[in-house]
Amino acid sequence: TPIPSLIQIILIYLMILFGINIRKNVRIISLTILIIVLIISISLKSENSKNLQVVFLDVGQGDAAFLRFPNQKTMLIDAGNRSFQWDQGKKTVVPFLQSFHALHIDYLVGSHPHNDHIGGFLSLLDVISVDTLILSNYRFNSTYYKDLLSRVAQKNIPMKIIWLYLSV
Repeated sequence: TPIPSLIQIILIYLMILFGINIRKNVRIISLTILIIVLIISISLKSENSKNLQVVFLDVGQGDAAFLRFPNQKTMLIDAGNRSFQWDQGKKTVVPFLQSFHALHIDYLVGSHPHNDHIGGFLSLLDVISVDTLILSNYRFNSTYYKDLLSRVAQKNIPMKIIWLYLSV
């Protein structure tokens, strides 16, 4: 939720003040409507601000995170599980991206290659264009992981591997 500007706060207080004093006075009603329109227009402008936007999606066992950076580049981290009964990519992530007008992802990131994190990527790649896939160096011998690598190769999506070193 964006922090309201000083102008928005003043307009809201004026709207409340005029709203309390409405006595079928056309002038006050007109002014109230004008203030409401100003608040809405200022709010719409603030949506395209230079702030980082982060949205977390509930994709079952884990979370997916969508980021829109100040330079308008986008990143999606994980996309949930895919099984015969349910596909988080198709049922949750893709509809969110479509409603958020994000039909292009600059960086698609898989935190690790277990199905509950990358399973939804397969459906996503059918609908959303992706510039770069980023995966960890952790290898996992699963059908979903192999299918993802195959689909990425078919679509000529560049892939970057982030090396993780774990000490125990």
